[in-house]
Parts: sequence; C-alpha cells; structure tokens
Amino acid sequence: GGAGTSLHNSGMNYQLNANDSQQLQQTHHQITYDKENRCPRNDSQNSSMSNMHDDDSPQQQQQQHYERQGGGGGGGGGKRKRRRKNQRAINGMPNDQQADATVNGAGGTEVGEGGKWKNSISAKARSLMNLHNNEAGRRAVLKKTRITCKCHGVSGSCSLITCWQQLSSIREIGDYLREKYEESTEVKLNKRGRLQVKDAQFKVPTAHDLVYLDESPDWCRNSRQLQWPGTHGRICNKTSSGLDGCGILCCGRGYNTKNIVVRERCNCKFHWCCQVKCDVCVKVLEEHTCK
Repeated sequence: GGAGTSLHNSGMNYQLNANDSQQLQQTHHQITYDKENRCPRNDSQNSSMSNMHDDDSPQQQQQQHYERQGGGGGGGGGKRKRRRKNQRAINGMPNDQQADATVNGAGGTEVGEGGKWKNSISAKARSLMNLHNNEAGRRAVLKKTRITCKCHGVSGSCSLITCWQQLSSIREIGDYLREKYEESTEVKLNKRGRLQVKDAQFKVPTAHDLVYLDESPDWCRNSRQLQWPGTHGRICNKTSSGLDGCGILCCGRGYNTKNIVVRERCNCKFHWCCQVKCDVCVKVLEEHTCK
C-alpha cells in the first residue's frame, strides 16, 4: 500500500508500515560495509568527523591532512620549521654542547622532535653501510676459498682427480678483513638516499672494500656522551708489550708508580683430614697506573 513497503526474503513477503521503513533506513545509514575486511563496521564514531569535512573543499581537506602529518598548526612545513628552529638553537650553544646536540640527533629531547628526523636518516645510512659491509664480508670468504684436489687410481696414478672448494681458516679470513678495515673509506648519505664518498679525493669503494660513517671515538680520553671514563687511573703492566702494557694503555701520557702492601695466603699445607691451613704473607709490590 502507499503507507507500507514490501520486502521479499526467501520467497516470503513482509509488510512494513511507515515507522518500520523509517527505522530500517536509519539502521542502514548507521551500518556500512568494509569491502577490504568483508565485515560490517559501525560508523557512529566517524559520523562527527565525516560531518565536519563534508562541507570542506578538496584543498581544505588536503591542507588539514598535511597539518595532521606535520603535527598540526604549521601546514606542510611544520617539520621544516621545527628543524630550522632546532638548528638555530644548536648554533647558539657552545661548541661542546653543539657536539652533544649533534650526536643526540639534532638535539634529541633537549631541542625537540627534529631528532626523530635526524635519527631516521642516520638509521637509513647505517642500514646501507651494513648491507655494503655484509656483502664485502661474504666476498672475503669466497675470495679466500681455495681449490683442494685428491688423486685416485692404482699406485697413485692419478687417473681420476677429485677437486673441491675449501674454506680458509678463520684466522686467515680475519687477517684479510683487518687489512680491509685499515683501508676502509668514510662515506655519507646524499640527498638521493645513497651512500657516497665523503672526501672527493678518495676513490669510490668497490664491493670488496669496507666503509664507515663516523670516526671511532678516542678511547684514551673520557667522554660524557659515551659515559666512558677514559684510561686515566687504569692499572697497567710496565713490562708488557701487549694491550695491557703501559705504553699502549696509557696512550703515551706516562704512568705513575706507587708501592702497595698486599696480604695473601702462602705456605699452604693439607692436614688429615680434611683441611688446608695456610700462612698469611705480606708483600710490597709496585703498582703502575696511567696518568
């Protein structure tokens, strides 16, 4: 009739009055279908957002989208403005604080969110560096493989020869990589997102060469950034020529010598049964510490 709506389902007819038809339409508007997930979802939470942007032009909607990506307030250039502000803040610092801010990623938590952008670039550069060095390591293993052959036949006539590739020892591969480490090339990330040689006077590294991004820190001196106390006050061996020797560990600064009294157990004897009795001996030893 004019006041109702006919609904067909499985060959059965249902008569709906005007109130039921209006309620069904409202329910239809509240429930939408997610084509990707193939399940209904409720848009009641998004109704306010859709009503807010229905009257906006495409340019205004795009502007709001960039503001949300940029953290709001500054349009598409919000992040660029923050980076310029962070850089001005860093330039106004003393030299040592500038170095701290640069290492912490354009100021880190002290300057602002510009550190996230800097850290993302640093992470990408480090990822590319690791990919290059990993490939160089694999090539080093292949380069150091050698062909080993064995003869077969009556009385060693070598009528049949079997050959295979054999890996070199870890020591030999390590020595080769040590040479590559000493000859490694410093690189940086360019604007196209690729690694390039930092100093143009050096040649472009091959796939067999190693690369690095930053110089190794000076472990001889203390560093607040790395929380490293340095080698000042470290105990060294005066007579050793190794890494524990005063000549290497003290980094050429010299060392101090003092006499210390050491008490230790000595003249130990076993008594039946079952205990060990020792005497306490006092010794005066020289202790060397780095200046």
